[in-house]
Amino acid sequence: MKEKPALLPKSDTPTEARPNTAKPLRQRHVELAQRVYEVAINAGLNAGDRMPEQLLAIQCNVSRTPIRRALQLLAEQGIATIDPDGGYRMSNISDTSTGQISDLPQTEEDELFKAILDDLAARRIPTSQTLAALQRRYEASRLTVQNTLQRLLEEQFVERAAGQRWLFKPMVVGSEATAQSYEFRILMEPAALLSPGFKADPVTLAGMRQSLEALEQIAEENFDIQLAERLDYEFHIMIARACSNPFFQDALLNHHLRRRNVTAGGGTNIFRMRQSVRELLHIIEQIERNQMELAADLMRAHLRLLSFGRPRVVGRSIPPMPQTMSA
Repeated sequence: MKEKPALLPKSDTPTEARPNTAKPLRQRHVELAQRVYEVAINAGLNAGDRMPEQLLAIQCNVSRTPIRRALQLLAEQGIATIDPDGGYRMSNISDTSTGQISDLPQTEEDELFKAILDDLAARRIPTSQTLAALQRRYEASRLTVQNTLQRLLEEQFVERAAGQRWLFKPMVVGSEATAQSYEFRILMEPAALLSPGFKADPVTLAGMRQSLEALEQIAEENFDIQLAERLDYEFHIMIARACSNPFFQDALLNHHLRRRNVTAGGGTNIFRMRQSVRELLHIIEQIERNQMELAADLMRAHLRLLSFGRPRVVGRSIPPMPQTMSA
């Protein structure tokens, strides 16, 4: 008999020893936990402040029951603490530029999402699929597959085809697709910076600069590769969202979503990544100075260096920041 592929990680824990989780963690739980955290931050809550369930439920447009599940999840991650008098209090505040919680646990949909993309990238599965075929291959429930396909649809990885089929779009995988991706970005991202009405949110821009500056100060032996990759992605998303041309914006956002979740092959060049951080800081500096032509030139050079994949230096001969006259 042909052996079934077991691409999702299997637990070594015996079935009888596993905890009885009647309600498995779903993507919606994680998304609500992130939303609750954002609402708490926007409401000005600090470490030690109570997190009122009713206020959070109103702001998130849900009942108090899912809010309690979200607060429990935040407590498990050290973001909130259980109040002895009932309810929860804030215990930790993220210092990232976006306020995203980076350590939320993986859900069944997360695991399936990654497994499908990895298999597509490795050409282990065809690009045309049905819900039933995915259920059989990954031994997943119908609900898990439905939720995962919905996420893949929202992130522009798949589209509905005739009948009950789903058609996956081309991915940024392999040398040819990667070269084409950089070709697209070298044309589009500088153009986005030069589009009339380009306007980056000053707070988001300043937060990104601070995060990149903090990353730049980390010694090479302790360099945080995952943080660097996440900040690079958030930087390019920030540029796309600041573009005033909706067609440029949609094209760039969709492309970034499709390249974000593809597992990169080969080793990691930390020296090149550190150079890349400095290049992004130079681009931000020119945006803050409203030197958009120079920012676009630096963006083009940054992307070309990434496409070449070898260390060089960008940002030399940049004129100094003009001194402001004191009142």
